[in-house]
Amino acid sequence: MLRDIQRENVMIHALITAITTALRAFVRAVCAVAMAPLRLINRVLCGDAPQEILAPVPYEYGDEQSETFDRQALYREIANRIISWAAESIVAGRPVSLTMAPGIPIALRDWLPGLTRAECAAIIGADEIAVAAHLQKLFTLPGVRPVQRLPRLQEWPEEPAPACDAGSPSLIYSADGGWPARQHARAEAARSSAVAPG
Repeated sequence: MLRDIQRENVMIHALITAITTALRAFVRAVCAVAMAPLRLINRVLCGDAPQEILAPVPYEYGDEQSETFDRQALYREIANRIISWAAESIVAGRPVSLTMAPGIPIALRDWLPGLTRAECAAIIGADEIAVAAHLQKLFTLPGVRPVQRLPRLQEWPEEPAPACDAGSPSLIYSADGGWPARQHARAEAARSSAVAPG
């Protein structure tokens, strides 16, 4: 019973495909017959010479702009916009909208929203020339993925608070005791006073 239904479905599909193919062939034949007089008029008026296909003309900058156009300056400007975008994203705690960064090329609009917090920090830490070279794929910035389509991140995952190592004080301010360097100095003073004879 099930096989009969499947055979009927296959046969109906084949029949519909055959009818569609026949209708397409009929329409092509009608169009060819209808176009024949127009082709004849075209040959009479224009001759038998095939139409010349024009070669594409490259875009040329104006005389005053061609001498001053600097591709590296363009990439440095885009790099500055990306550095600003990365800084705004870090301040916001998530990738900000690209409407804040006008003039970003389309390829970069698919790349920027997928960057992580660490990659944005690496971009901010680099100079504009290094970021421009990364955009041009001349060399890569350490810790930053190459320019490619990345999945968009709506929010960055929460980062754990960095742990302060007793041997290396950091510059992160702690609300409970002030700067870790001061905490470290206080701990050292307490240890030395506890060990000192007296």
